[in-house]
Amino acid sequence: EIRRLIKNIKETENNVTAEFTFEEGFVGFGGHFSGKSILPGVCYVECVLVLLEGCKGGEKALKEIVQAKFYLPVFPNDTVSCELKNIECSGDDMCLSAVFLKENKKASELKLRVCRKRPQENR
Repeated sequence: EIRRLIKNIKETENNVTAEFTFEEGFVGFGGHFSGKSILPGVCYVECVLVLLEGCKGGEKALKEIVQAKFYLPVFPNDTVSCELKNIECSGDDMCLSAVFLKENKKASELKLRVCRKRPQENR
């Protein structure tokens, strides 16, 4: 569902930016703080993975959350901008920083290690 929320994607050699608007009915809000919907941290990670897949190609999987900081809550109908920077590749692994801004204020900051998702082997 996050794929359909992406807009205004811009890509340079080592940076990618995009915007996401999480409408009221977004599945990520379901059950998270009943009566006061707040975007869960896992949705930020998923935004990064989906954005990377669209720009860098191939399915990506989270390998490690190196650091995660959350400063401002994101509510239904909020728009956040995301900047992926310092994208460093080593084989199938990527290390990167992601900053999410809401109304030009830092909402969250992530440092992640991701890898190319491989099809599971049949046993």
